[in-house]
Amino acid sequence: MLALKIEEALRCNECGTRRDEYEGNHNAYQVESDRCIGCEKVSWEQHSWAEEPTLAYGVKFRLVRPQDQSPIRMPGSDLSTLR
Repeated sequence: MLALKIEEALRCNECGTRRDEYEGNHNAYQVESDRCIGCEKVSWEQHSWAEEPTLAYGVKFRLVRPQDQSPIRMPGSDLSTLR
């Protein structure tokens, strides 16, 4: 258990690799890219709030299918009227 915690602590929070994995081989990993259309849509929506960033404080963005949209929302949660 302790060994696992130490292993996790040595990993980069962003990419998940450890420094020792690159010792003697700076090409231990290669970068791949992939595009998720859902993540792209969320990013565009987040970017659209950048004109007035304070309006987005506390706002969570998520994807929902149109048929799954909840008719019940928190009071005052119709943020579309703020923009």
